[in-house]
Amino acid sequence: MYRRYTDSGDEEEYSGPVPPHSRLREENQRDRFFVLRNVLNIIWMLGVVAGIGVYMKGNTFIGGWILAVSIVIKLVEVSVRMIRF
Repeated sequence: MYRRYTDSGDEEEYSGPVPPHSRLREENQRDRFFVLRNVLNIIWMLGVVAGIGVYMKGNTFIGGWILAVSIVIKLVEVSVRMIRF
């Protein structure tokens, strides 16, 4: 049994199926790649802004390459986030 709150805010005991626990970690718990992921995200954001700026100024070739490198940086960040060592 566990306690749950009704819509009116009252607490009641409930003996039905227990809801699954969240797989999310506590906000204050950081993994060891937290700083690396933040740095990669900052580089990615700056690269996207620079790539769009260069692309819109007329140099589509260089702007496209800057955007492509930014995508690779984002893929590295997502890989670090998904693969928990």
